[in-house]
Amino acid sequence: MEIAVYDPVSHYQSVMELWKQTLGLSYPVTDRVARPRLWTRPSLEPGDGVVALEAGRVVGVAVAEISRDALTPQSGGSIELVMVCPSHQRRGVGRRLVSAIEERMRSAGCIESHVARGLYRFWSGTPLDLAGASEFFEACGYTNTGEVIDMVAPLRDFRADPDREKTARGMGVSIAPVKAEELGRAYELLTREAPGWREAFLKMAASGDLGNVLAVRRGRDFIGCVQTFTPESRFRYANLAWEGLYGPALGGLGAVLIAKAWRGRGLGLYMIEQSAAHVKSRGGSHVYIDWTSDGLAGFYAKIGAVVCRRFRKHMKKLS
Repeated sequence: MEIAVYDPVSHYQSVMELWKQTLGLSYPVTDRVARPRLWTRPSLEPGDGVVALEAGRVVGVAVAEISRDALTPQSGGSIELVMVCPSHQRRGVGRRLVSAIEERMRSAGCIESHVARGLYRFWSGTPLDLAGASEFFEACGYTNTGEVIDMVAPLRDFRADPDREKTARGMGVSIAPVKAEELGRAYELLTREAPGWREAFLKMAASGDLGNVLAVRRGRDFIGCVQTFTPESRFRYANLAWEGLYGPALGGLGAVLIAKAWRGRGLGLYMIEQSAAHVKSRGGSHVYIDWTSDGLAGFYAKIGAVVCRRFRKHMKKLS
């Protein structure tokens, strides 16, 4: 058994075949989701992924996301994928792959390793419906730091409440896509209220998806924003990862933000209703909401969303 550096040119197709064997029934993945994560993403450098080879055949793979962006402090990396052929599981292959990835993170200056936390993740954490996944990471020294959920809402019969929109307009509040000349104002809002969401916002803008960032406005002031994703979004964010399950018309809601000074005024439901309507108007069949909590499940249920997946968050100190 050889552990080698993952080379997308040589190994990507073999990894996709391995995915079909290992995860294809529960988590079918399309090429337009997998390729940006495992081949073309700018942050994927040689050594950020490793493969297990037996007689030249890929029988395991692990890929990390190590942000080298100035927006993200270089303190932690994220393991986005660990996968071993069923015939080679429980033979220590997975542990060897994780160990190699952790060493890569240390060499890049990371002091923490997380599971499925990066911009190009597939999952919102360690899936609870993958038998043995949580136990595997915990056996590798990872700590369970909590649970999160994904939700999904069908849009076929969805309609935004016109009375809610009327109430918002009575407050002088409206919502509309961010224009190119307004990029700086949206960035300032995120810097002030939720700096961790700036990276995804800039990626959307750079990908040509700025029109799917909806700004909540009162006059010239930005008091909130919602990152939405549609079937034609160029940036295939985590909200669109499971189009293999829900179809190519899958859409999603990412970061949902209302400025602190405007919270508690009933604008949250207005925001997500208008966002769901935006996704539907652009051909979305469902809206997928990733990485939220049980405490917010009732809020998103008001647009018809139900819990579809549960995850554990795992972290390990590398120092």
